[in-house]
Amino acid sequence: MKKLNTFHEREGKTPFSSPLQTLHSLELEALRLSLNNMHTSQLELVQSNLRKEKETALVELREMLNDKRAQELAILQSRHQLEWEKIKEQRLKEKEDLESKYQQELGTKN
Repeated sequence: MKKLNTFHEREGKTPFSSPLQTLHSLELEALRLSLNNMHTSQLELVQSNLRKEKETALVELREMLNDKRAQELAILQSRHQLEWEKIKEQRLKEKEDLESKYQQELGTKN
């Protein structure tokens, strides 16, 4: 099987084609290459834009998750502080009750 190597052979032309046919074939080949380059450029631009959109979306998602984590941490710290205050109040009340009971026991023994 014969391999087609030259532009003329690929196009089915012979070296004896008219100059007008050759010029037309060259113009068509130039247009094909130009269109191919345009499509390649457009594809690269779309890929670049998609990559940037993805990066932006990931940054926004990370910020959103960090904000949510900070809110949850603040809520947990607030709850912890309230529980701590409640325990302190209970211990203080228990201490006062014990002191009162002790004073009553001292008063009844005297």
